[in-house]
Amino acid sequence: MINPAAERLLNFVADSITDIDRSCSTLLNEIEHGLVNVKLEFREQAQQQLSKKLTEEQLIAWLIFNRATSAGATVAWEQRYPHSTRQKCDLVFALSDTEKLWLELKIAWKAWFNCVGGPVNYNGVYLSYLQGANRSHSFQQDFGKMNAGSWGPHDYRAICLVGFDKANNPMDSEVAAVAHPFESAAEPWVPVAKRHWLDRRCLDFRMNVWTWCCSPTASLTAGA
Repeated sequence: MINPAAERLLNFVADSITDIDRSCSTLLNEIEHGLVNVKLEFREQAQQQLSKKLTEEQLIAWLIFNRATSAGATVAWEQRYPHSTRQKCDLVFALSDTEKLWLELKIAWKAWFNCVGGPVNYNGVYLSYLQGANRSHSFQQDFGKMNAGSWGPHDYRAICLVGFDKANNPMDSEVAAVAHPFESAAEPWVPVAKRHWLDRRCLDFRMNVWTWCCSPTASLTAGA
């Protein structure tokens, strides 16, 4: 069973991403940017405030951080893991005085509509975003990273996947194939918030959000 506070928070994250898509409304070539072009919409604002360039994943996490902070949440952006001096977690939320939710965000592009150039109906390297082939960071590797290390009895772990695909060629089955072993593990990752919506700029394309949460282990909780 997922902590209700963690469930509410992951629904907030999913809703925030749909809102970010709507806010990517600046026109380029008479077409709105949309979420797939979040860098075109917000990169200058981020660079002015942070004095550094962000990837799409970093930028979406930063925008969620801003929304959560404005909503009164206690949240850190790019906080170091408790068991690493090098790796940083995208977002760390306080669920209570003692409980935290550590969230990693990943993006996978299978197909997308664009305001720069034509639509991309299929991305030949798409599966590497999910499975990690020839990549150091992927959806599957995030599960492994979040399962590794030393976690406390009040540390919840979460993964958020943002995906772009076509309505007639969705990515759900490929996502499920990667997630299933982790959902079925002894310490299961439980699917929580999920969103799918058609791209308002071209209804042939979709945008998607999936989230999973892994609760502190029973042994750790019992020993707290």
